[in-house]
Amino acid sequence: MIMQVKELQEEEATKSIEALIDLRKSHVSRLSHYLALVGESSDLVSGDGDGWMDVKQQIDSPTDDDLSSNEKFEMDESNEAADTTFKAPLLDTMASALFALPNLVTNAQPMGMA
Repeated sequence: MIMQVKELQEEEATKSIEALIDLRKSHVSRLSHYLALVGESSDLVSGDGDGWMDVKQQIDSPTDDDLSSNEKFEMDESNEAADTTFKAPLLDTMASALFALPNLVTNAQPMGMA
């Protein structure tokens, strides 16, 4: 009776280990995917026998506006793009007004040539 219980416990432990190995494969796959998305090498993923190795996270501290430096850069570029988008129709309007003016052409020739 005790041997049967021990065998069942061993079988349960083996199945738990197999489930944990499958779960680790899933985590490694997900980590490799995210590393590829950010352009990092998949060398940062530890092997089966290795211990866990933390991935360095470069998270900037917030600036005065509670934005990271990357978010602040994107906001500045977005504002600059909005300004350019606002100025473009003004330039088109000025160009159309100048296009309405007649073309002034000066023909210069040496003296005595007609």
